[in-house]
Amino acid sequence: MAMLLCNCICAQITIGGTIQDEHQTPIPYVNVIVYKQLDTTLVKGSITDTSGRFTIELNPGDYKVVFSSIGYGTETFLVSESKEFGIITLGTQLEELEGVTIVANKPLLQIKKDKLVVNVAGNATSLGNSVVEVLQKAPGVMVDQNTTVLLNGRSGVRIFIDGKDTRLNGSELGNLLQNMSSANIDKIEIISNPSAQFEAQGNAGIINILTKQGKLFGTNAGFSTAFGSGRYFRWEKSLNFNHRSEKLNLYGQYTLAKRDEWLRVDIDRTFLNENREIISNIELNNVFKLPIEIHTPRLGLDYEVNNHLSFGFLFSGIFNNEEQNAINNINGFNGNGEQILNQITNTENTSNWTNLTGNFNLKYTFENKSFLDFDIDVAKYINKLDQRFHTSFFALDNDVLDSTVLIGDIDGGLKLFGLSVDYEYTPEEGKTLKAGYKSVSARTNNEVKYFGFMDANILDSNLVNLFQYDESIHSTYLSYFLGGEKWSFDFGLRGEYTDIKGVQKTINETFNINYFSLFPSLSITHSLNENNRLGFSVGRRIDRPIYYQLNPFPLFIDTNTFRIGNPLLRPQFTWSTQANYTIRNKYFIAISFAITEDFISEGALQNGNNEEVLLQPINIDRVKNVALTLSVPLEIDSWLQSNISLNASLNRFEGQISGSQLDRSTPITNLSSNHSFILGNGYELELSTFHLFSHFSGITELETISSVSIGGKKSFLDGRATISLNINDIFWNQYPVGRTDFAGLIDNFRSYQDSRYVMLALNYKFGKQSIRSEKKRDSEIGKEMKRARQQRN
Repeated sequence: MAMLLCNCICAQITIGGTIQDEHQTPIPYVNVIVYKQLDTTLVKGSITDTSGRFTIELNPGDYKVVFSSIGYGTETFLVSESKEFGIITLGTQLEELEGVTIVANKPLLQIKKDKLVVNVAGNATSLGNSVVEVLQKAPGVMVDQNTTVLLNGRSGVRIFIDGKDTRLNGSELGNLLQNMSSANIDKIEIISNPSAQFEAQGNAGIINILTKQGKLFGTNAGFSTAFGSGRYFRWEKSLNFNHRSEKLNLYGQYTLAKRDEWLRVDIDRTFLNENREIISNIELNNVFKLPIEIHTPRLGLDYEVNNHLSFGFLFSGIFNNEEQNAINNINGFNGNGEQILNQITNTENTSNWTNLTGNFNLKYTFENKSFLDFDIDVAKYINKLDQRFHTSFFALDNDVLDSTVLIGDIDGGLKLFGLSVDYEYTPEEGKTLKAGYKSVSARTNNEVKYFGFMDANILDSNLVNLFQYDESIHSTYLSYFLGGEKWSFDFGLRGEYTDIKGVQKTINETFNINYFSLFPSLSITHSLNENNRLGFSVGRRIDRPIYYQLNPFPLFIDTNTFRIGNPLLRPQFTWSTQANYTIRNKYFIAISFAITEDFISEGALQNGNNEEVLLQPINIDRVKNVALTLSVPLEIDSWLQSNISLNASLNRFEGQISGSQLDRSTPITNLSSNHSFILGNGYELELSTFHLFSHFSGITELETISSVSIGGKKSFLDGRATISLNINDIFWNQYPVGRTDFAGLIDNFRSYQDSRYVMLALNYKFGKQSIRSEKKRDSEIGKEMKRARQQRN
């Protein structure tokens, strides 16, 4: 027994050293936190004594040691054996003493074990941006002309907010992303190959938008206001607060934004016969003015009852009021180029949509440090749209021949209820078992009524749509993590049963779909040394049709364009794999490959022999995708830091659309960069660029778009206040231009957007935070360790 005890003691790792400041003065009570290199699990915490000295004993392994203290910077070291650090110097940093704000800038891009993190808060060139504009600057992320988000060249991205799936798609998701301000966002996580713990929906991966939450102890608050102009004036105001104690964290935020947006869409549409001879041509010119008002409240509470039990609530909402005032000018020509149509439509739309979400979380930690996590989620999406189209028909001499009025009354809604239970157990270091169950039920109701062309008071029975859609997904998963000094493996298997029922009440058509699918996943990490590692992942995922994609009733867009669903649309399944290499813990390169069967795409097709276009979702046999992602952070000097990101992908489409063979390879290349200049005396300057080269999106060829934005900020009042200025899309190149030439239809379009604007903002933080005594510091380390043991990976 004595020999065994001796062997165990001799095998331990001992690290020690002395912390001092820039003036070689020892710093007492510095936090010394030790994490596993493999999965960043917290192992042990300590503090320096009054002479700045620390000593920690550890079991054999690979560790990351972090030194931090209020008022000073942070230093990080990697250790795998006993080490005497000697003298470690922490640089001074602006701090908050009785109301003075701590200032610490994060790099724009951080590389984690299973994700990329884009830090939005504090980035000057994100000022005044919507989430869509912020996502366009993220590595590997693209947003197309329909506000569809692509990751590594693939659509099918699931958008999460604070770890919860929004479950919105299409125009609803587009509304959310376009109207959510960057002022509410802390950071964005990009997860290319999610583990089995996540739902299998989303073949391209997950983008998790994390909103701001107060982390300072005591009572703190902040206020910001921003105003500026593009083509029209815009402004927003935001107020947030946070009260945190040892057991309670209460936080909230409210943002109000108002702006008038401008949009111009020009379309040149040509219809061809089988010999590609011109049958007719239509020129459409649309100019929109969009007054928008957005209210975004958020309130959350977390409470730790004891060392075993904690619970929390979170409520959030988005209230959007929007008008759409547009003039639509249509000129029609026959095959000989002679004008046969001249009409002008004045559009007056009023839209009110609301997105409400609520979450209750209960977590219980057992004596063996395993824990059970229980969540209930509810959400409600309400959309009310009133439309009025007044169309005047003109003779060639501009005399009015006739006029019609079409009034639309559209009501839509989504109700969601989710229940999930997750269990996690770590029997010993390097081994973790996870299991869980989740059930989500969603119901959508869509009611569309149009009052006829000839008499606005008479309901047009041909333009009435009553559609109800019910979807239930029941899933369970099991995963096992096995990690060692150099290798780690994460195996997972998820099973999902889907039950769908759709009722098209207008034409009395019903469809039922149900199926069960398995989704295996595997992730492998190999640490070459303390600074470099290799990663590999593979998994199977699904994209189910969106409810309106299954609705067989045509939806009126304009007099020449209709959208119609496809009840025979099948879900698409994707096998994807990725290999990545992290160099010096900052340079990142990844190569991915994916095959999608029954790929869902939208086709713009001619409606028989009519001069109308039908937008309808279809299945394409398969799409193969190869992608390269590269991220290179550069610290050129102490005053200049840059990050350059490249994403290049190749999509190959194989299949048929409306009887025409589609066999096309589509390269997509996106290059973005961010440059930070530290000018001293509280001044900072940021320059960001992105360049999306010409590519195909389905059957549409899109021209190159680019953007250059510049922003600056100045902190004052001891760091409590910051004034920022941002000029977005200086050269006004951030709008889509494209062409579709397929199955007897040629569409050339330009969609000019109000992306060039100037914003000026003022941020002020107030509150109280005091440096803690020695006892409080030790208590806080213990509390952090308890939270780390309870957290969900």
